[in-house]
Amino acid sequence: MKNILSILAVLLISACAYTPQDAKLSAHAQIENSNIGAGTLIEVKVHDERTSKSLGHRGAAAFKGAKITTGQDIAALLHSALTEAYTKKGFVFNNSDNLIPAKIRVDLREFNYYTSTGFWTGGVHTKAAAKISLPGTEFEQMYAIENEERVVFVPGASKNEQLLNQTLSLLIEQIVNDPKLTNAIISQKENTETPNDNQDDQKVVAEETAPVEGVEK
Repeated sequence: MKNILSILAVLLISACAYTPQDAKLSAHAQIENSNIGAGTLIEVKVHDERTSKSLGHRGAAAFKGAKITTGQDIAALLHSALTEAYTKKGFVFNNSDNLIPAKIRVDLREFNYYTSTGFWTGGVHTKAAAKISLPGTEFEQMYAIENEERVVFVPGASKNEQLLNQTLSLLIEQIVNDPKLTNAIISQKENTETPNDNQDDQKVVAEETAPVEGVEK
């Protein structure tokens, strides 16, 4: 009886590989609260530049099953997660005073799921990669996360979502916790404020030194 149940379980799990999956994605980056941003105003724009909107195929080892896709807007999901993460770091997004924010451009280059072969087990891989640039500066950096898990049977839908969400969350953590990027963002904001401050100072000086009609120098 136990053998029959085991065979049925294997058949059921394998059958999942033939069923297309609409993945439910979420990102929950583990970011510690801090004031490193010191209230720096920022603006994040995310662009989905993946060559394929498919996340990959279900399966295990050399077996390639049905497609994994999502109906969600991954760019919007990433933007929301980055906004939450940077807020925890002390950056702000509310621009009620029409100030010039430091701009962060995020180009999502990869986010996929694929399998590889092994002797006794197969590999399930998830990968995410994004290019970060700060418009108006020379800063440009690639960030990437790749995870591998060894499996005997084809993972179910919930497991696939867990692996994809974990990888996306780790990518966000890598970006937000990069001190080099953080310093570049703060420096960019300081540089955008300097020209305006200088212009205001020059205006005050000009007003003070302007000739008054009827008064000889």
